[in-house]
Amino acid sequence: MEVEQEEDNRPLLERLKVGSSEELDLIPQALLRKYIAYSKRYVQPRLTLEAAEILQTFYLTLRSKYRSIDSTPITTRQLESMIRLGEARAKCDLREEVTASDAKEVIEIMKFSLWETYTDETGVVDFQRSQNGEGKFTSY
Repeated sequence: MEVEQEEDNRPLLERLKVGSSEELDLIPQALLRKYIAYSKRYVQPRLTLEAAEILQTFYLTLRSKYRSIDSTPITTRQLESMIRLGEARAKCDLREEVTASDAKEVIEIMKFSLWETYTDETGVVDFQRSQNGEGKFTSY
């Protein structure tokens, strides 16, 4: 029997923060190892049609919006990575299906990753930055 969960409309970054009044209850390491082993062995999530459409729409939007000769191309590798992230998200919940909610969370992760890496000082997304070695995380 599946348990219905309320949909939280806060951004993923906000949902991941631990509030000052919240107490963190960590999972014992032995149990976590068993959980991961079980998940790897028995859970093989597949995309639902709705999740596939959400990921495809985002991917096609990226490809059409940020296509130019001198910028980093948006390739099928980005789509494949979004699918893998969605499957990993479903696997964490031991679900056999990647839901629309999973797909939306994956898009949030991709947006954060892409925008953090490729946004210039003025807030404009510039995929050319990675080719010139000017991404935010290149200096250590």
